[in-house]
Amino acid sequence: MPISSPLKMALVASPNYLAQHGSPKNIDDLQQHRLIGAKLSAAHGAEMQWEFKDKKELMTFTPKSQFSINNHLRLQAVSDDLGIAWVAHMSVADAIRSGQLVELLPEYAMTYDPLYLYYPSRRGHSNVFKLIVDALRVEVV
Repeated sequence: MPISSPLKMALVASPNYLAQHGSPKNIDDLQQHRLIGAKLSAAHGAEMQWEFKDKKELMTFTPKSQFSINNHLRLQAVSDDLGIAWVAHMSVADAIRSGQLVELLPEYAMTYDPLYLYYPSRRGHSNVFKLIVDALRVEVV
């Protein structure tokens, strides 16, 4: 059972950053920009790779980030003109619509499959489990 919508990713920057540094024309151009990365955890020291689609082919890009932030401050750093970040589109959709942020290279945007809840036979589940499943099902709509 799907419990989320498909997850589209977006490259974003502020208009001021783009006015100062220009817009990348392709994925390789990102190497010439200030990038705001993320790490999976402090124990896992490698930068999280950014993934893109180019004519149905998966492309991975390892950012050489100026710094890495794993929480909401990454969006703040983008808004503060500090660079380009790769984030979930749903987390920046309002900022893109309002013009606070600009989506870059949308033709390369990666969309991941929705999350699914897998569970065994529908018989014998507690009422609490049924309530949780129903709540998750409603949230997807």
